[in-house]
Amino acid sequence: MSKAKAKKAVQKSEDYKNIMATLAQEAEIEQQASQSDLQPADGYVNPLGRMGVVPSGSYSPYNMA
Repeated sequence: MSKAKAKKAVQKSEDYKNIMATLAQEAEIEQQASQSDLQPADGYVNPLGRMGVVPSGSYSPYNMA
């Protein structure tokens, strides 16, 4: 294999690697964007609930007697 062909093959493989890395990043961003923003992962806060209501069944400084 000549040096020119080898250099061209290396360049193609690097381009392919960069494209695949970019696609992986885009897929990760798309997955994060598709998740709901209404409630955090721990589920403690309900943005649709009434203000001032203590969540039932969970620790809160207000329900400790």
